[in-house]
Amino acid sequence: PRLITLTSDTTFIAQFEEDARYNITVSSNDTTMGTVSGSGIYYGGEQVVLTALPREHYHFVGWGDGNTQNPRTITVVGDADYTAVFEADMFTITVTANDPTMGSVMGGGEYGYGTEVTIAAQPFAGFGFRGWSDGDTNRERTIVVTEDASYQAIFYDMVGISDVDMPDYLVKVKHNIIHIEGVSQRRIAVYDISGRRIAYIDQSPDTFLVTVPATGVYLIQVEGMRARKVVVY
Repeated sequence: PRLITLTSDTTFIAQFEEDARYNITVSSNDTTMGTVSGSGIYYGGEQVVLTALPREHYHFVGWGDGNTQNPRTITVVGDADYTAVFEADMFTITVTANDPTMGSVMGGGEYGYGTEVTIAAQPFAGFGFRGWSDGDTNRERTIVVTEDASYQAIFYDMVGISDVDMPDYLVKVKHNIIHIEGVSQRRIAVYDISGRRIAYIDQSPDTFLVTVPATGVYLIQVEGMRARKVVVY
């Protein structure tokens, strides 16, 4: 209000104008992780509630300006942008070997929900990889993280100490060719020293010939018989 002293007829005109209005923008750093509310056009001085709503398997970390309240109330003083920061829930992937002296594993750690992770098993010389504890037989595989999980690589001894003394079949080496005799109608696999399979036959004739790519130590597995180790010079 205003106080005046009248001395004559006088006209006063009150001047009005619309209060200032401002644009408040609220966004999500990743809409697959969470949504937000509170965007709009507001008058200066108006109080506005901003809310961040994380989706399942994700959580709210804070706002882009460092504030961690959710929901939070702001007072409008001008145009402003607010970004809600969401992150994936974290899970533990444990990767182990049934016997660490037979082989190594990789891929364990902490990962966010939905992350694709490669786990792998590498047998040491003289040992083989049979498969994972969940039945998967791929030495290297990709999993999608959805919860805490454990995977164990199953390694086995391909050559025992008694194998050389008690052969069930005959093995000869000539140049880079391995002759395997006395193995009719049996399944045969030949591996190099790193555990990589270089030859396989489901039903062998009595004599099976394998040409190896280089000199070195090779491991022979014959169905129902003892494993053998052979050196190609």
